[in-house]
Amino acid sequence: PIGVIESSADLTEQRRADAERHASEERYRTIFETAGFAMLECNWVETMRLALEEAPTGTPLEEWLLARPRKVQQAIGAAVIRNANQAAAELLQADDRCALHGSTLCGLASPDGLPALAPIMAAPAEGAYTAENETRLQTRGGPIADIVLRVTVLPEGPKWSHVLVMAVDVTERNKARTQL
Repeated sequence: PIGVIESSADLTEQRRADAERHASEERYRTIFETAGFAMLECNWVETMRLALEEAPTGTPLEEWLLARPRKVQQAIGAAVIRNANQAAAELLQADDRCALHGSTLCGLASPDGLPALAPIMAAPAEGAYTAENETRLQTRGGPIADIVLRVTVLPEGPKWSHVLVMAVDVTERNKARTQL
């Protein structure tokens, strides 16, 4: 041997950053799983590709989608559920939250609720991070529920790969309004 080569690296900052990231992930997971309202994390990459394909430039996407309910149904059918909390399973009458994993939102969309999904898909395509609208969803148990959907594009991964869908059941509220 001619000599000794030494090297060292201070890993303190990297370990601190890793600990902060882990704490942040745990905080998000806890909020997601214990929220008192339905939350679904979905992949909308294919949904947005389908919603945008063939859409002419210069025409508002929402208007274009509203005129094409089959396109809306096709696009929302590609929104794959990655994760769901227990409140989502209860709202959608699934056996448990894992039963929703890998399914799509299309099977949940009621035909008369499809038009309300057009603005929810158009908003992220036009740069909004959040969109909200009331629609109707078919629960797995049978009844159709009036739902306020709030969709938020999360800032991680490829564009639209992490979309948080929050749902609040407003069926009873709407029934009370109708009775009044």
